[in-house]
Amino acid sequence: MMLLSPSCSCFIAFVLVVGGSGVVSARSSLFEKAPGTCRMESQLYLEPGFFSLLTCARCYKYMAGLAFKNGSRLTYCRGARLCRGDCDGECLTAYGNESDAQIVETFRKKLYADRWENCCRSARQCCQEMLEDEQTPAQ
Repeated sequence: MMLLSPSCSCFIAFVLVVGGSGVVSARSSLFEKAPGTCRMESQLYLEPGFFSLLTCARCYKYMAGLAFKNGSRLTYCRGARLCRGDCDGECLTAYGNESDAQIVETFRKKLYADRWENCCRSARQCCQEMLEDEQTPAQ
């Protein structure tokens, strides 16, 4: 888990999207497909590392309210952040693994935390399948 200050998260997001894993391209828009990227439902093409962070944060955002302890739900904010209170507060980055202890603590039951982590894993697997499909020649 990584704590981010609101001021640095935009820069980190930019670095992750543009060159986080060596995928640097001259594309003019994130709506333009580039090799080594995964497509979001919004039609944005993102580098796999940022795709994973963003989809895991979104998995959290779309969990049902009943999944959380009273008053513990984090706020989904730009840059794949989950923040306590508003987006200017303490923020966490969701990796969807064991490092997310503070995020997992917000869930009412282990069942809900497991569902969230499964959603994160499924998103990563989906991205991996997109990347593998890109390598398969068309027939």
